[in-house]
Amino acid sequence: MYNYTKLIIKTTASFIIVMVLLIAGAFMFREWIFSQQYLQENAFLKAAGEGYQNMMTYFIGDNPPRNIAINYIFPFVLFFMSVSILSIISLVFLLISRRIYKSIALKRRMKKVDVIQDLILDYLYEPDTITFETLRGEKKKLVIGEMVHLYGFIIGEKAEMLKKLFKDLRLDRYVAKKINSIFWDNKLRYINVATAMDLANLIFIIKKYVNSTNWHVRDAAQLSLLRLDKKYSFDFLNKVHRKISEWQETQMYHLIVKESIPVDDFSKYLLSDNDSVAILALKLMEDFEQRNHSEKIIKLLNHKNYHVKKQALKAIIGLNIKEAERTIINYYPNEKTSIQILSIEALAKFNTPNALAFIKHQLPSNNFDINKAAIKYLSNNAREEVLSQIKWNSDIEQIVKHVNNKQLV
Repeated sequence: MYNYTKLIIKTTASFIIVMVLLIAGAFMFREWIFSQQYLQENAFLKAAGEGYQNMMTYFIGDNPPRNIAINYIFPFVLFFMSVSILSIISLVFLLISRRIYKSIALKRRMKKVDVIQDLILDYLYEPDTITFETLRGEKKKLVIGEMVHLYGFIIGEKAEMLKKLFKDLRLDRYVAKKINSIFWDNKLRYINVATAMDLANLIFIIKKYVNSTNWHVRDAAQLSLLRLDKKYSFDFLNKVHRKISEWQETQMYHLIVKESIPVDDFSKYLLSDNDSVAILALKLMEDFEQRNHSEKIIKLLNHKNYHVKKQALKAIIGLNIKEAERTIINYYPNEKTSIQILSIEALAKFNTPNALAFIKHQLPSNNFDINKAAIKYLSNNAREEVLSQIKWNSDIEQIVKHVNNKQLV
């Protein structure tokens, strides 16, 4: 069941429950107004009851017939007005109280953070002090936050000391516990902590979340393994069965470059049951110019998934895999227009006699986009040769004018 369906069900159920309670309360309130029970109760209820009775008298008279509509409806109106006023007052009070509380809590937290930061710095520069034991007594969440913050600004021996202090305080166990929390925001926060503090001993825990139903946690776990697993950085791709988003692909690429992560032979992931993994592998092979297993890329031109086939063609173009020429020509007639356009682009880049002969045979096409791709991607010399040997039409003339116009970008 989709999340929005669950939300609709929960919202509807909540609305029905609230309305039932309000209507029941309104009925009880009406009976209370017309009864004299409040006379025997405390002074506040007595005053309230008399006030409501006076309002009733003012609007509908002393002894109105009980069966008239206003006599029945007016108590309900009073009830909902009272509930609304009390709700507004309560909400305003709650918001003010919450703001005051958060302000006080923030000031206390900042003071505590300053103390913790000083203790950590004292330990780094004066290891013989007693601050180690003092840090044990501080709130772990605040200590971890400050250590992660400081770790991002120091290098060398001090950075190693900070990592050792982290483990000596057994904060890695706390992080592991929080990663296994039932709350997704805790999982996300502490997977990032494990990554920032280079806690390679937590790899086996993080691996459990590469297929998390929550995409925030899933993406964080995958990026974390890419950084932490120094020997098998990309092996998690064999376990991923959920779709890898384009955003995640970009993040992985930037992380590989930024952290100088040794690249794997990505061709071994081309036959993954997860099509998004195959697409990622194709993109990475193109980015890092891995041509050694180009025959595996060519085989994907027969893949059942349109997106995998399209990415394989893009990789063939990017890596200039001329061995794919015959396969591209054979599959061309039965492909979608978008694949045919990429095929034309690939053949134009190959610039071989067979490729040029095939493009000539396709021109002029009934499809404007195919005509445009052929003329656009051919080299200048090849374009002149092809155009001199084909029959022109209005589409070809228009495209040639556009290509030859130097003012157009």
